[in-house]
Order: sequence, then C-alpha cells, then structure tokens
Amino acid sequence: MLPVEWKLFTHVIFTSQEAVRYLDQPLHDKQVIAVGEATAKAVRSRGGEPLVANPSTQEGVMALLQTLDLSNAFLFFPHSVKARGGLIQFLRFYRHVCLPLYDTLFQKPEPVPDLDAIDEIVFTSPSTVEGFIRIFGALPRNKKLTAIGPITQQVVDMSKKIIMLRSVKKVEYLNDYRLKLQFDNGKVKVVDFAGMMKNPKNMFRQLVDMDYFKQVKCDGDTISWPNGIEICPDLLYREALLHNY
Repeated sequence: MLPVEWKLFTHVIFTSQEAVRYLDQPLHDKQVIAVGEATAKAVRSRGGEPLVANPSTQEGVMALLQTLDLSNAFLFFPHSVKARGGLIQFLRFYRHVCLPLYDTLFQKPEPVPDLDAIDEIVFTSPSTVEGFIRIFGALPRNKKLTAIGPITQQVVDMSKKIIMLRSVKKVEYLNDYRLKLQFDNGKVKVVDFAGMMKNPKNMFRQLVDMDYFKQVKCDGDTISWPNGIEICPDLLYREALLHNY
C-alpha cells in the first residue's frame, strides 16, 4: 500500500533491479531514473524510458537529478531496507517519498556449490559478498572475482584484505542484540546481531530470547551460549569490518 496515490508522483528512482521487480505500478507515464544499464533494462521491460545515471552509483543518481528541473516534481524512491543513506538524505531537499520495499535475506543453497568446478564468481551487490563469506568463510584467491558496480567492488577489495584466523578474547553485552568483542589483535569491535535474529530463516532461534542471548560467554577463542552454539570468530571480525562497527 503506497502512502499517497501513484498518479501524483512525477519521478521514480530505481537503484536496483529488485526494486523494479517488486514495484507493481505502471511506469510509462513517469520520468524514471535508473542507477545503471541493468536496472534501466528492467525498467524498459516494464514500459518505462529511463534516464541512466553515470557512474552507476547513488552519487551518479544524485548528480543526474541535479541536472533536472525538480521545482514541481514529486519523487518516489523505492529501495532496499539495507540501502545506503546518501540518496535518502539528498531527497530531503525535494518533495518526495522514500519507501523500504524489500529486504535482502541470507539463503544458504543446498547443496553448497563446489568451488573447484567454478572459474569466475560474479557479485552483484555488497550483500552477495557478505552472503558468500558466510557460506565459504572467505573469498577465494585462485578465482576470478567480478563485481557489478563500484560499491560492490569496494566490498570485494576490502574482504580480500581481511586477515583470517582471528580469535575472540573478551565479550561484553551492550544492549538489544549488540555485543562488544575484543579480538586477539587488540581490536575492539561491536557486532549487532539484530538482523540475524529478525531473519525468519535464523538458525539460532533460541538466541532470539533476549535473556538467553545475554548468557553469551567467551572461551578465549570465540563466543558461545549454554546450548553449545558457537559463532566463527573470523565471521564475527568480517561482520564488524564490513559494517564499519
């Protein structure tokens, strides 16, 4: 359900193909701005004629918007729950509606693909990089890694530099599902487990109980709970770095 009538919007901004897919509204009578050619192709398949941002980033979209006369515009920006905040902040200077339309949920394929049979791995978004690391533990050094878009490339490059074989030396409960962790290299990081706990496919359902979650302890290697659940310290370290905790 949209917060206002669809016919009132003059412009629609898409920063992903998924947003085009999930927005069930006609586009032929709107000025559409697309973040890149792949998203533009999805818009055209829906009858729209988009302007395409260059570079294919939120910054490119903002630069494109600044070339348009938006004095009487009413802009609509459907986006992921995990969308970067830059464009949302930019739109505050205009009449607009920003709508979190979808979320990206982690899904582990069964069976897990055999990397020995794969030559190239293509990452289409930062969340695909994070999902790959959650499944395989690290980015492989002996494969061609292709990133779609500069932001995804930044996450790939950063993930390559992450040092493996970390361990957790101390844990402190903060609030909600946030833990402060001290690693063996002396770094202190805060990791927020809220996304994991709210995921309907969460494998650690017992930890949703806040009182139980608070029973976390550290054995000098990683963190664990009384029921035997442990989380890989390398994964904890990557999560902290990837999300700038």
